[in-house]
Parts: sequence; structure tokens; C-alpha cells
Amino acid sequence: MKDYLICCSVLKDEVEKLALEEEFEVIFLGMTLHSDYDLLEENLRKVIQGCSSRSPNRVIVVYGDDCLGLNGEMKQLIDEYGATKVDAINCIDCLLGGNGKYLSADPENKLIFLSPGWIKYFSHKKETATKEEQRIFKKMFKDLDGIIILDTLGNLAKHKKQIQSFADFTGLKIIDAREINTDNLKHLINHAKKRNT
Repeated sequence: MKDYLICCSVLKDEVEKLALEEEFEVIFLGMTLHSDYDLLEENLRKVIQGCSSRSPNRVIVVYGDDCLGLNGEMKQLIDEYGATKVDAINCIDCLLGGNGKYLSADPENKLIFLSPGWIKYFSHKKETATKEEQRIFKKMFKDLDGIIILDTLGNLAKHKKQIQSFADFTGLKIIDAREINTDNLKHLINHAKKRNT
């Protein structure tokens, strides 16, 4: 029997590249749910509950500790259903290998990391926002120093216009572009699977 792998679709391209369908029944939740903790929890709860009822103790969640808030909300939800979650603070931490590597990469919380999924998310958010929502959205980035691009799929050129548009919109400079592959994410998922069994 396959484990269920419940993922944020901000990681969809990377998870699909890993071709995990033989090992897992993969379920993606919409990345726009990140805009609303309550909505994300409601949807995540529904999916975990459904998967747990069909296959108890065989549910792996690929979300960060902080994706439902900073007060242990994710841990509480995972514990409630006896699921297993990858050891990561957020989606970027998943791509960097988890276990808090995100904190080492940005100890002062002064950077915004853009992976292919986050580039899509921010582009969608900017394009669909009203003028007032754009003003609020732009304000989120005012205290940051710059942008780090994570090229997880080797297709950075494909996102060049969207990246530049985001930089122009936020007024942030692109500090670095780092080529990383999907091995970190694969290792994190495999480790969660071992803990799950």
C-alpha cells in the first residue's frame, strides 16, 4: 500500500520532477491557501482526515512548521491525526534540505527566497490584486534587503520576466541566484517515510 504524500503546490514542479507516483499517492493543495491560515488549515485537515481514514498512519505532509502560524499549530494538527511531517520550517527550508537550514541561510530574516513555485505564486498574487491589495502586498517586503533565486529545476531563464517584474514591484535587488537540485527535497521526503514506517 502506498503512503499518501500531501504537498503544498508551491513545490509541485519539484515533486513531479522526483516522479514519486510509484511510492506515493500524491495530493497537492493550492498555493493560494498560504494567504489564509484558517482556509489552509480547513483544507489540510479535510485531506489528512480523508487519507487517514483510508490508510491510518500512512500520511506524510510536506508543509513547514510555520505554514499554519508560529505557535505550533501545524504540529498540533499533525499530532491530532497521527500523520508524519517533513522536518522543515517552510517550503524554502524543504528545498534547502530542511532541519532549519533556512535559518542558517537567512539568520536575520532579511531575504526573500524565490523558487519556481514562489515566483508563480507572487506573480499570480500581484496580477489578481486590487490597487489597495497591491499596496499592502508591496509593504510586506519593505524591510527586506534583497532576493535570492533558487533554481531547483535548471530553468531559471523561463522565469526571467516574472523575476524582474517582482524585483521592480518590491524595489528589492536580486542578490544571488543559486542552482540547487531536487535531491534535498527527496532526502527530506525519504526521511519522513522512514519515520512513518
